[in-house]
Amino acid sequence: MTSEYLSGFLQNITKLRRARAGRASSWDQSGKNQDYWIIPPGEEVVLAELIGPGCLTHFWMTQFCRRLIGPGLIDPVLSRYVAPVFEIHNALGVNWEEPDPFYYRKVLLKIFWDDQEQPSVLTPLGDFFCIGHSIPGNFSSFPITVSCKPEERHRYGGSAALNCYFPMPFQKKAKIVIENQNDIPYGQYFYIDYELYPKPIPEPVAYFHSHWRRENPCQGWAPELQVNSPEVNVPHLDAKGNYVVLETEGTGHYVGCNLSVAHFQGSWWGEGDEMIFIDDDTWPPSLHGTGSEDYFNHAWGMQDNAFLMNGSALHESIIPGYQVSYRFHLVDPIHFSKRIAVTLEHGHANHLADDWSSTAYWYQTLPSPLKSILPVADRLPTAPAKSSGQVQSPTSSHSAYSDDQRTALQAARERFFKYQALRREHLERKIERTREYSRLNIEQARALRHRYDHQMGQ
Repeated sequence: MTSEYLSGFLQNITKLRRARAGRASSWDQSGKNQDYWIIPPGEEVVLAELIGPGCLTHFWMTQFCRRLIGPGLIDPVLSRYVAPVFEIHNALGVNWEEPDPFYYRKVLLKIFWDDQEQPSVLTPLGDFFCIGHSIPGNFSSFPITVSCKPEERHRYGGSAALNCYFPMPFQKKAKIVIENQNDIPYGQYFYIDYELYPKPIPEPVAYFHSHWRRENPCQGWAPELQVNSPEVNVPHLDAKGNYVVLETEGTGHYVGCNLSVAHFQGSWWGEGDEMIFIDDDTWPPSLHGTGSEDYFNHAWGMQDNAFLMNGSALHESIIPGYQVSYRFHLVDPIHFSKRIAVTLEHGHANHLADDWSSTAYWYQTLPSPLKSILPVADRLPTAPAKSSGQVQSPTSSHSAYSDDQRTALQAARERFFKYQALRREHLERKIERTREYSRLNIEQARALRHRYDHQMGQ
């Protein structure tokens, strides 16, 4: 009778279930307060490797990535005992660092299910959490939230708190990996919350998937023509040339996407219809929409609103020409038995040639489709020249120096050399500790699985 009367989203929390909660995190296992890992450049680090059956229930992450421009006055060795947050303005001469503006696109999130060698989740870290263009802003949706301090909001590479609540079941194993494709290390705090179950999940299991795509620029036939002008109002009765958000084969359901657009024309990036082809669809598709903002459930353009299932993670009124929109199909998933293609026109009849990138979210049975991702250079956001991603310290072209000037320049070089050496030594220790804690996280997850199985009499 309990299940008969207590059926529904919030009612489900009243039901008792046989499950064990667990967490893998970046906590300082020495008992101190340095609760972040340093992910070295060009390497992968396993955040968690869990033995099933189970389900990932929640991610929380926050991170930082800074480029050193010059020597600071804060001892890099002693600073390992304090919070790794620099809020002192460079003008004060205490430190000289800048955030790497594009590291959200240089770091990859990869998740592997069961015994698969290919990842089922393959996205840049930021774009997975709707941080398009590497520009975080505050927003709250049902499955994903982002929260920034005022001084970090709407700036390239700003630090933010990221949350994901998509349930991600697995039968045998879940492995969560971060790959740093940057040329400098970065710091990562994280929680990965999960449940373990005493028995296999009833088949068939729909596994969570996510993949990032980009076209820069989209192949528009007339980007010089104004949006909504009479000349672009031509018939378009197929999906040829559409931007593809998702194309996959198998059985499952599409549950949403985010779309980042950098618009170059100076009018508007929209007016493109969504066309979603399911299984053996030809023309017309099973789902045909009426415009870009309509698919994202706004109207007359996108507004600076963020709702549970749809909205703007970054609105173009904040940074002109830059928009990040999202739409989640959690109460209206789009089911497919054989295949699905989720496409959007870039401008009516695909006449615009803007920079589009997207992250798709869906569930499907294994095996996962084999997906690839663009190299780092092709993932970097389209941005003003001043945010090129490389911070360069100025060098003097002066030809004649006084003795005092030569002494000052030499002293600065020596201080920077020593500072870099100390900082490098500190980072190497942190990286080695990160590798150790990664191993410990894997061992502790296995031990928890063993204890739970023993408790359940298995």
